[in-house]
Amino acid sequence: MKRGGDLSVAALAAIVALPLALLIAVLLRCTTGGPVLERQTRTGRHGREFRILRFRTGPEAPG
Repeated sequence: MKRGGDLSVAALAAIVALPLALLIAVLLRCTTGGPVLERQTRTGRHGREFRILRFRTGPEAPG
């Protein structure tokens, strides 16, 4: 029962967040050019590294 509720809330949150994410992507692409998303490595539980995709927030690194 709890899992179904969790999935319902997550699905609703995704539906609400999608237009905002698309707006951010379009604004980033139009104002700065280049890629909208970047990959970042972070350290998680027990020091294990994992990669995430995130919106690019700063200028691109040279190179």
